[in-house]
Amino acid sequence: MLLTQFSRAVPETFQRGVVACVKCDSPIALRRLEALAEEFTLCCSHCHHRAFYSKRMLMLDAVPERRKKSRR
Repeated sequence: MLLTQFSRAVPETFQRGVVACVKCDSPIALRRLEALAEEFTLCCSHCHHRAFYSKRMLMLDAVPERRKKSRR
């Protein structure tokens, strides 16, 4: 979390990789992009079809950081 001059919280963003399922075309999100091989296999959470994907098929998506609720 970054703090500005006025002590207002600015949400950070992180990048994730997204590939489309070969069978149902629903997006499959990946968090750790640096640990991927050139070819990898994923299972779709929507239709449960497993397929091979390459790094060239990845699209980057910027997502705001998820924040936990503060404790009282």
